[in-house]
Amino acid sequence: MGILMDTSVVIPANQMFLFVALLSVFLLFGKQHLCILITFIFTFYWGFVLNMDVFVNRIGNTGAAMALYLISGFVIVLMIIISFFAGDK
Repeated sequence: MGILMDTSVVIPANQMFLFVALLSVFLLFGKQHLCILITFIFTFYWGFVLNMDVFVNRIGNTGAAMALYLISGFVIVLMIIISFFAGDK
């Protein structure tokens, strides 16, 4: 748990603005499923792609952990896409 408390993660302000703007627009139009997908995509990008070098320097280059992260991300996106087609009942 110490790695999470000691690591500083940098998120660019323009990306944060885009994130908030997209969420606001889609929430105004009642597209909650898209908001969930956008939140996941931005979180995945900020946590994995943008700051990957920080975490690799801290925990080492563990291929199994990276593969698990990518697979779980793919499964979550797949479940969100399936929920688009299930609709609200």
